[in-house]
Amino acid sequence: MLSEHKQALGKALAHLQQHWAWLERPNKAALQHPSDFALLSVAPLQLQVLRAALQQVSGFRDMHPDRRIRGLLNWQPEGELAAAFSNAGKLWDQGYSGKGIKVGVFDTGIREGHPHIRHIKERTNWTHQQSLSDGLGHGSFVAGVIGSQDTTCPGFAPDVELYTFKVFTDDQVSYTSWFLDAFNYAISCKLHVINLSIGGPDFLDAPFVEKVWEVTSNGLIMISAIGNDGPLYGTLNNPADQPDVIGVGGIDNDNNIAAFSSRGMTTWELPAGTGRIKPDVMAYAKDVTGSKITTGCRSLSGTSVASPVVAGAVCLLASTLPEERRWLLNPASMKQALVEGAFRLPQLNMHEQGNGRINLPASQAILANYTPRASLIPPAIHLADCPYMWPHCKQPLYAHALPVVLNATVVNGMANTGYFAGPPVYEGLDEGGKMLHVTFQYSEVLWPWSGYLAVYVQVSPAAEAFSGNATGRITFTITSPGQLGAESKDPQSSKVVVPLSAVIKPTPPREQRIVWDVLHSIKYPPGYVPRDNLDIKSDVLDWHGDHPYTNFHEAYDALRGAGFSVELLASPASCFDPRNYGGYLVLDAEEEWYKEEVAALTSAVKEHGMALVVFAEWYHEESLKQMKFFDDNTRSWWTPITGGSNVPALNELLAPHGISLGERILQGSTSLGKHTLQVAYGSNIATFPAGGHLHVSHLTDVAGKGAGVPGNYAAFGVAPSGSGKVAVFSDTNCLDSSHNTGPCFEFLVALFQQLLLGKDAGLTPADKLQAAPFRAAGFTAAPQRRADVNFTQYSWVLQHPHACHMSAPCQFRQPPDCPAGDAWKQKHPKAAAGSSAASTGSSGSGDAAQQQEEQPVQEDVSNSQVRKHQGTDSPPPAQQQQEQKTDKADKQPDKQPDKQQPAAKQEEAKQEPATGGSEEEPKPKEEPAQQQQQTPAAASGDASTTAQEQDKQQEPSRGSDTPAAAAPADTPAEQPVEEQQEQQQQAAAKEAEKLQQLADDANKQQQQQQQPDKASSSAAGGQGHHAQHFAKEQEQAQQGQRSAFISQAVTLATFICVAGVIGIVVLWSMRSSSNGAGRGKWGRRWGYAQVDLEFEGIGGTEGCQTADRYQNGYAVVTSHRVLWIDAGARPAPGRSCCLPLESIHSSSKRVQYGLNLMNPKVRLELKVYVDLRSQPCNSARYNQELSRQLADFLAAPLARAGGVLMLPDVYCLFNRARGSELVSPDDLLQACEAFPQVGLPLRVRKFPSGVIVVQGSQFSDAQLCSSIQRLLQDKAQQQQQQQASATPGDRNAAASAAAVGVQLGPALSATDVSGALSLPLTLAREALLVAEARGVLCRDDGPEGLRFFANFFMAAQPLAV
Repeated sequence: MLSEHKQALGKALAHLQQHWAWLERPNKAALQHPSDFALLSVAPLQLQVLRAALQQVSGFRDMHPDRRIRGLLNWQPEGELAAAFSNAGKLWDQGYSGKGIKVGVFDTGIREGHPHIRHIKERTNWTHQQSLSDGLGHGSFVAGVIGSQDTTCPGFAPDVELYTFKVFTDDQVSYTSWFLDAFNYAISCKLHVINLSIGGPDFLDAPFVEKVWEVTSNGLIMISAIGNDGPLYGTLNNPADQPDVIGVGGIDNDNNIAAFSSRGMTTWELPAGTGRIKPDVMAYAKDVTGSKITTGCRSLSGTSVASPVVAGAVCLLASTLPEERRWLLNPASMKQALVEGAFRLPQLNMHEQGNGRINLPASQAILANYTPRASLIPPAIHLADCPYMWPHCKQPLYAHALPVVLNATVVNGMANTGYFAGPPVYEGLDEGGKMLHVTFQYSEVLWPWSGYLAVYVQVSPAAEAFSGNATGRITFTITSPGQLGAESKDPQSSKVVVPLSAVIKPTPPREQRIVWDVLHSIKYPPGYVPRDNLDIKSDVLDWHGDHPYTNFHEAYDALRGAGFSVELLASPASCFDPRNYGGYLVLDAEEEWYKEEVAALTSAVKEHGMALVVFAEWYHEESLKQMKFFDDNTRSWWTPITGGSNVPALNELLAPHGISLGERILQGSTSLGKHTLQVAYGSNIATFPAGGHLHVSHLTDVAGKGAGVPGNYAAFGVAPSGSGKVAVFSDTNCLDSSHNTGPCFEFLVALFQQLLLGKDAGLTPADKLQAAPFRAAGFTAAPQRRADVNFTQYSWVLQHPHACHMSAPCQFRQPPDCPAGDAWKQKHPKAAAGSSAASTGSSGSGDAAQQQEEQPVQEDVSNSQVRKHQGTDSPPPAQQQQEQKTDKADKQPDKQPDKQQPAAKQEEAKQEPATGGSEEEPKPKEEPAQQQQQTPAAASGDASTTAQEQDKQQEPSRGSDTPAAAAPADTPAEQPVEEQQEQQQQAAAKEAEKLQQLADDANKQQQQQQQPDKASSSAAGGQGHHAQHFAKEQEQAQQGQRSAFISQAVTLATFICVAGVIGIVVLWSMRSSSNGAGRGKWGRRWGYAQVDLEFEGIGGTEGCQTADRYQNGYAVVTSHRVLWIDAGARPAPGRSCCLPLESIHSSSKRVQYGLNLMNPKVRLELKVYVDLRSQPCNSARYNQELSRQLADFLAAPLARAGGVLMLPDVYCLFNRARGSELVSPDDLLQACEAFPQVGLPLRVRKFPSGVIVVQGSQFSDAQLCSSIQRLLQDKAQQQQQQQASATPGDRNAAASAAAVGVQLGPALSATDVSGALSLPLTLAREALLVAEARGVLCRDDGPEGLRFFANFFMAAQPLAV
């Protein structure tokens, strides 16, 4: 019991009693049941002293802050019945309704006797709020989705037994300690299911995470929302991201992923590992209908709504098991039933949808026949299955590549503890499958109910010229002790067979291959790494993973879409062979670098011609110190451990190449070639070598004392270094899909095309060439690491010795674990293809670049290209394999060189994805001799040649322009000439037969469709007729296109004329109507046909007219010349309304045109996407008039609201009254800001938190503080009256409580002020903060929430000294 804990701690910490105090927890779990934790109040400066003393106490494990739990957001549009969309009716029709299932809802509580809930078994409160009821509405809604009996908004399981746990106050405040007590009580109640519509990014809240493990290990099925941080990737919330919890994502009623639903992968395993697949399942989360606080129904959206949808479905499913079989229910068996019965959504990948949408009838069938077993998520590993297996399906496998890594989850339905009986085994089932080398890492113990299986896939070097499918299977066995509740207690075992398939392509040439470094990002938590974009105030922590599969996923897709092969390295940069790669990419590196890595990358660039590309971020030591803030979650001060990137560490990496970064924090835009890039808080290039190309741009430095002064700073450079190149850009924000201000994916692609393929992208013009070394003005010393931060406790590199891990090729692992044989000693392709562009850094546009541009690689592999035989222990039947070979041979004739193909055929070849998912066609199956001869050739090696000599012989030749895939692997040197000629003749004969067959087929079609006198053209045979046929097809296609174009042009012209006449008539009839505010005498704008058009080519401005104001302005042109540009309002006297054309060019290159229906003369109109109201000719007349209207309107609402309204409320009220004549948010804000200029008794106020309000002159801070003081006095009088009427026992208890500290008097919370002063909850909190700033109140932010007391310090008399 807690009393024993208190006595033990009091004895052990008696010498420190002045530094801590025991906090009572008056709840059922703490008072009636044993507890495994204590809650103490500790002086902040004594934390470490107290921890050291507690470590001497028997039974002490650790000490953690009582963190604040983050709730999930939701909103309230129109709703649908989620139960109806999840096939619950099919189970209801069978008589199932959740009877006998106990579910716990951890939320905001529920009212007593809620009419929608049939069986409310118990309500408990775990907060400091003295109420069991729901004052917010969220808990009532969640309970209704699970178990409502109301026919308007029915729940899934109306006969469920409901236990409510109020763990959130009505203002959504909660702490870890409240959850720990509530979880303990839930275990004692022997619940079946728990719903948690909560979450947050902090999966290192150890007490919370470990308590969740304890809950699920006791057999309770926990369902939790995955988070509302979508559409961003890497935003999974805890505890839904734990493998023992069923994580739920959200979809809308059209089976599309809800925009707000968080996406995977998990980030626990970073940086050295790969994340798991989450969420587990999807459920309806958009406009779901549930119960109100008292009675009636309403709708909400959010994954906090999807979670009770699944919780209700689980309760319904659980009730389908008869009582004697309910011992089978556990977190693993229910997860298996849900994920195996789920319907996969075809348009989503595994990190978006998990296993798909829940399907209750299918899950019911699985449970009905369930036998405890183990399984894997995903159940089959089909790497070419797009889009589900993104990102793996984007890129086929090939030899000499880094391993492809998949982190799968093992689910064990036999017991909460399990073990691998032995290492998993991979077996290749066909020729391609036997070329795969598959290795594993796995959990030593599966607890609770789950573990991991990491699968690493490599291709044998002998397959460097192979093209085709690979099929195999993984087998492993899980053992567990006997299942509690089962008849037999004997140990259990379950064999799991997992199909594996992939597509193998020939090894691409070096200049198409990029290594992406993923080891050097620091994940959140445990450290505070600030956002790269400092404008983001609502989400200041960099917690999305910085990984190609999370917030850099669009950059990854851009490189793949451009034909580059991208491989991920989660080991040190010394753990790969640089001779195989053209480029090495580093994005937003916050980690330190091993000295071995720096040496290896220096050698890779200088000696092996590799290109090193670094995208940095900001770093400024003084700014970092100023970013310190108090975190309500951990209840401690947080200070950044590094900047947006670790510039001091990056400088050590770049130092061998003569480059260093400075401490500027740059902001602005820069143009590089044809790319305009936004620099959103990037560093500056401080030193740069001669001979490189350096871009200096006009940017603003926002760091330090001189912040905000524009200047010329270097932000991008490309420098030669030995035989390679180094490219540095100062900012990564434009590649980060979470909060970028302007994407630069095209720039990333162009940069690699220039560095690796020699394609001139205009990034290194001659005028940017540095004749002498560059040194930034004012630069004296490179940025230094923070001396006041112990970086080791946050750094993976500093905590681990240098070593190559499983993510490295098997040849580099320590120890190496490659299969036996000479083939695996080969580290890079024999038919090397190191082009001169990659090796010497030439900027020419050679054949490689031209070929890359003409034939873009399309390697997404569809489901039809890989045979899936899920759950089978044997390969597909031989007959089916032979049918596949025949189909491929019939559908795909042997390819001819592009120069011999007709133009139409070449166009088809460009548009069709290559078979097998690669740009190279697989060898025809009718020619096994070539394959059999190529494979030994690739694997052979001279036994007398040492490994070092082989490496020298195999190093890429730096002058070759021939891709590796195009050169056979030593076959011509070992094959007799006669055999080669014979095979070539056979191949030519077969191709001639196929072409003749195609020609005959085309001839028959022409005879059926054309006139008899045109049939003579089919007499020509063989290849000549084939070429004529395709040329004629091309001519017919072009003629059809011309006809379609003429038809479309006639239709468009007719539409324009009709629309013009109608518009003129309509507007003429509106001419006498009243003027709408801000719309001119013509009312609304009409008739815009949105068509993108390049603005370039239209030059000059003539004339100057004025017109009534339009929101964005427009430009009127006739034929080719701009006549005038309306700047948005009537100009002030003596001011010109003409806008220089150059200002439009600098703001926007995209315009739209439509019909100008404001004059009977139909004129072409250009509507420019640029805010013209900021131009000098704009008048304030409109804003002033709108201010007067707004002040008149707000008189009554402000009086009702006590003199203050939040700006969003003003916007809604004003526009609701205007009807269809809406005012934009920008116009409204400008009108409010103009109140003082017009002399109106209103003003706009912005609080430090960012809340903006409109307040009247009668509302003042002094008046507000007086109201709060009166409220305190009233509460003090109430307390005195209660104490006067209290019993002697109660008075003694109050006296003992007062002895612990100073009697502070009554406390005020935001809820108190909101109810007393009729203010919104947000404004009530701001009012308390204002009173605190004026010295009226003092705050206490503790487990009871944020409370304010009277400030006795200001009232006390000064002491005489």
